[in-house]
Parts: sequence; C-alpha cells; structure tokens
Amino acid sequence: MLVRALKLDTMNRPATPVVDVKQGSLSYDIIATVVDENIMVGNLKKQFNPNAILTRAEMATVLVRAFDLAPTSTAKKFQFIDVNVKSFATPSIEILFANNITFGYQDHTFKPALTLTRAHFGIFLAQLLKPES
Repeated sequence: MLVRALKLDTMNRPATPVVDVKQGSLSYDIIATVVDENIMVGNLKKQFNPNAILTRAEMATVLVRAFDLAPTSTAKKFQFIDVNVKSFATPSIEILFANNITFGYQDHTFKPALTLTRAHFGIFLAQLLKPES
C-alpha cells in the first residue's frame, strides 16, 4: 500500500541488507524498495520478518518515516496513558497526534501493542493522503 501511495519505483533497487528476504521471492522488489527508502528497516538481527504482524507502534514509526512527518509548528502535545515515554515509537505517535492523523481511543490510550489489520492501516494511510476529509 505504501509503495503505491508514494508512487515509489521498485525497479533497480540495491540488494537488501536483510537476511530473511531472498532476491526473487514474491515481495522482494517491494521489500527492497521500502528498505532502500528507509521506511522499514528490519530488526537488529537484520531480519525483515515479512510475515510478521505490524503493531500500532510500529505503524506509527513506518508512517512518520514514509511521509517524512515532523511535529507541527503549533504542535499540540498529548501523552497517551499507555505509551511509555521511553518507547521507540513515542516520538512517532506524538507526531501522528500533532498532525491530526490519530486521536487514539476514548479512554486516552493509543494501544501501541495492538496488531493492525489492513483496514486499519488503510484508514491511517487515507488520513495522511487526504487529511482535509
């Protein structure tokens, strides 16, 4: 979805540094593109984990990288009660909130460990592509 939304060219990308995605595999060109663009980078063991389920925390980081988002000049600050300030995703979650991409849940939570469905990811993506609607 991201590659299409960002209109990224998947041809002639460098070989990926990830060890669990082999050239010629089904999604290699797409994975090579998101790795080359530094949108998704894999883990410390150089694994991409192409079949893993994305969490809301990971999604926040991916979207901030993909769309090169930054805090707004009039950034509103809100700390979700379930987001640890030391989490890798905290800055990205705050940026999504400041840019009106997410508002969390009514109980003031973000649910960072909750896994994402394609539909949920699509909603976040649509919000980024057409934030005025």
